[in-house]
Amino acid sequence: MELRIREIRVEGLFGMFDHVIPLNLDSHITIVYGENGIGKTMIFRILDALLRKDLAGLSRFPFGRFSLMFEGGDEIGIKRRQDLKLDFDLMQLGKRQKVSVHPQSQVHPAEFIETVVGKNELVGLILELHTWGKNTDQLPKMLPELLKLSQSGTKKAELKQLKRVARLYPDFFIEKIKALTLCPEEIADMISGIKCYFIGTERIDFLEYVDSELDEELIPKRTPSVSTYSEELLALIQKAHYKYQKRTEELEGTLQSRLAHDKVRTEFSALELQEIVTDVAMLRIELSKLGLLDETKIENIPIEGALNPISRAIMGVSLLDMKARLAVYDEMHAKLRLLLTMVNERRFSFKKLSIHPEKGFQITAVDGQPLELTDLSTGEQHELIFLFLLIFKVPQNSLVLLDEPEISLHLDWQMAFIDDMSEIIKLRGFDLIAATHSPAIINGKWDYTVALTSESLVNV
Repeated sequence: MELRIREIRVEGLFGMFDHVIPLNLDSHITIVYGENGIGKTMIFRILDALLRKDLAGLSRFPFGRFSLMFEGGDEIGIKRRQDLKLDFDLMQLGKRQKVSVHPQSQVHPAEFIETVVGKNELVGLILELHTWGKNTDQLPKMLPELLKLSQSGTKKAELKQLKRVARLYPDFFIEKIKALTLCPEEIADMISGIKCYFIGTERIDFLEYVDSELDEELIPKRTPSVSTYSEELLALIQKAHYKYQKRTEELEGTLQSRLAHDKVRTEFSALELQEIVTDVAMLRIELSKLGLLDETKIENIPIEGALNPISRAIMGVSLLDMKARLAVYDEMHAKLRLLLTMVNERRFSFKKLSIHPEKGFQITAVDGQPLELTDLSTGEQHELIFLFLLIFKVPQNSLVLLDEPEISLHLDWQMAFIDDMSEIIKLRGFDLIAATHSPAIINGKWDYTVALTSESLVNV
């Protein structure tokens, strides 16, 4: 991690609380606990908004001052005024500078839409949407919406239709808003080295808006997160297969050149060949169990005929190239093995998770009967979701904010939380701050914890 936070401070949270959170940098795990309403989740929201450079959102949160202390002595402090102006006090490499940002330059999506319509800029916006849709291959889908938007007529109808388009194509509006809400360079430089990943409590499903069959209104639809992440896992596996194919083509295309320039090993004993064959065979079997290779296509590798130096050289070069191709799967292999071990050996008692090469997550009952992903209990879904997020989606060397990991989890699962996080962190290398109400999450490891208490109540 290029930059690590060592301490978080907030003053005047909700106008009531002052809190200090020192992070456990050695273990990479900090557990924050406290009663409801003390500000655990709000601190996460403030930190997330800052590290995403969302100064508009940051200015709306109820705090007086928010500060981050970094390894190496750098600091960033933010004072929030009553008029929502943000005063930044930056200490970087021993030099202090002050920067102020006024929230009027920060635009909320709803406010942006109101402003555009109010300024009669609708025609220009439609043209920009048309260009954006063309550049992103969205235009064929967008054309009916753009036509309705251009024919809305009244301001009220325009606003209604524009908000519909915004919900259908939020990426366009995010780009527009970002252009108006650029974070000052001095602030961006301070926080650019930290990647933040916030996992909130609403993780069991996704809310999206789809067309109604009865009218032109959009209706809310909830999609189970396990189904979405199953598809994402499948996409990651397909990406690994593509890399494998490219690596195969590269090795096959350079074989003659490597042989001609003596860049490959060509001398092998029969014993060495046997060891390499064993390693390759075991790896292919393991990859097939994880759903990365088709086990029906795995063939035995005979070496009985490789008795003379030439045949041993040919087979040795072929085997080493095979190991090099399979190495493309190393990262995916490690992640899948960790996920399946945690789920099947430490979590699920009555179901089994496997990886299907064409379906992603696959659930079966103990008797082998196939089940739907939504047949998982709420607790099982929560566990699978945040394990998948931590192992597969969290960027390497990032700061993870995990809110209430105990949701719907059995007591034994909660008690294994810190040990499981330590194992995942060894593989993924991130810092974790978790907020909890559950003593079982802590499980006696109080040296990992920071208490937020009402003793920090500000005298008002």
